[in-house]
Amino acid sequence: MLALLTLFSCEAYLEPDLSDNQLATSDVFASDATAISAINGVYGDFMLRTDPINISNGSLSVMGGLCADELYDFTQTYQSYNINEVPFTAFGPDYYYWYDTYNIIYSANAILEGLEDAPNVSEDLKVQLRGESYFVRAFLHFYLVNMYGGIPLITSTDYKENASKGRASVAEVYEQVITDLKSAEDLLTDEYPSDKKLRPNKYVVQAMLSRVYLYMQEWKLAEDYTTKLINGPYALEDDVEQVFGIDNQETIWQLIPSNTNSTVVNEGRWFNPGQTPTYVLTETALNAFDDADARFETWVDTVSYQNELYYYPAKYEPLGGSINQYSIMLRLGEQYLIRAEARAEQDMPNEALEDLNKVRTLHGNLDAYASGMNKEEVLDKVFEERQVEFIGEWGHRWLDLKRTGKADAVLSALKPQTWESTDVLWPINNSELQSNPKLEQNPGYND
Repeated sequence: MLALLTLFSCEAYLEPDLSDNQLATSDVFASDATAISAINGVYGDFMLRTDPINISNGSLSVMGGLCADELYDFTQTYQSYNINEVPFTAFGPDYYYWYDTYNIIYSANAILEGLEDAPNVSEDLKVQLRGESYFVRAFLHFYLVNMYGGIPLITSTDYKENASKGRASVAEVYEQVITDLKSAEDLLTDEYPSDKKLRPNKYVVQAMLSRVYLYMQEWKLAEDYTTKLINGPYALEDDVEQVFGIDNQETIWQLIPSNTNSTVVNEGRWFNPGQTPTYVLTETALNAFDDADARFETWVDTVSYQNELYYYPAKYEPLGGSINQYSIMLRLGEQYLIRAEARAEQDMPNEALEDLNKVRTLHGNLDAYASGMNKEEVLDKVFEERQVEFIGEWGHRWLDLKRTGKADAVLSALKPQTWESTDVLWPINNSELQSNPKLEQNPGYND
């Protein structure tokens, strides 16, 4: 078992007033209050990391956009992602994505193991915390497998065993992700265990299941799970300006950004440029918007620099004295577009268009597409809609290009001097390869 579980100090997560920010494992499960603090610490680690690149804090929205055809790094800080030549020198910036993600997985595993012998924690809370920990583990393994391909599956805190684990296949990772999500679904209820949708309930798990089944091309299962969300206690915002508000009705799961004194916070810190451009939208991204799309008016802004106008994602407010936005992890708009794609793949183009049009008309304030398209035409429209709806958001564009097999064609045309087909996977950092001989580098990075 891990010797320590780090607790998040943000008051909204840390319900009891604990003076120490780290507790010995024996103390973590001394009461319901300390056990809740432990799981809150896990969510805090998503956002509080000050490492340059990690699973959350907005960096995946940036790095995914740079790797795809969505963003351009005006600052040249992460130009290597822009040209798909991700560095893998020991302890380079990419190291922290791998390291931090596995660190949180270890914390989730520590909670699962600690709850096995926690007589002072109530049974109902044990069930809840197990469900949340299974969900977190699945969520993180999902992102790792999509960035690196096959990865070590870490389901315990046995360091000696984990330190020499080889890479599981992509299929094996997805099998574990589904197993963990199904366990979480069985354990969690429809009720959120905390205010503001900050901790997962059953609907959060089902939203993730729908996405995972989409990536696995299990169309009927993806459709069935999205329907649970669409028929659930959520609704699309008809005012696009409210989609990222703290109390909006379509958020399924969100996290509190790290505090305003942190070096790295949420997407707002990355994208809002101040006096000079930072990560700006490409011409390809700008051209994806229809004329008069309300999302362009609301989610895209400009900064002038040396008599040139640059466009950037403006979904996210810069952090200031007060926090008016949380980091949205899962939202209902995605569920409609997942169901649209799943239905189109099942040769239900008109039903698919109904779902697509729901997002297009409410968020984009655009006319609905007329029925009568065939399957392939609808799939093209869904793909276009996802490009606009998820602009600058959680690396969706990068993952969509990869999972649909479009990355090679799209990015070789955009980046002919640097793109290689093997760039669809990030390299494993050299420090990991040196410490674990059973790990093999991804193709294209051995030169």
